[in-house]
Amino acid sequence: MGRRRYNRAVSRIYTLRDADAIVPDIAVVVQRLRDLRDEVIALRDATRLREAAAAIGETDEEERCAFFLHQLDPAWNPPGHARA
Repeated sequence: MGRRRYNRAVSRIYTLRDADAIVPDIAVVVQRLRDLRDEVIALRDATRLREAAAAIGETDEEERCAFFLHQLDPAWNPPGHARA
């Protein structure tokens, strides 16, 4: 197998000084990604709760979850759930 060549278009080698200088910027990005991950998890959980409520016939809970999700995104419509 041949030796892999370094692709400068893909990555950059940082000096310690350069790396230290970008740490605050990276921290901001990482925190935003962490916040977005938490939001996605909450949406997933609300969607699963709505689906579980529908499966066991808990229409009040299903509607509550659907209303919550619709408030977050008015264009959102769950499968088989028409909204006026």
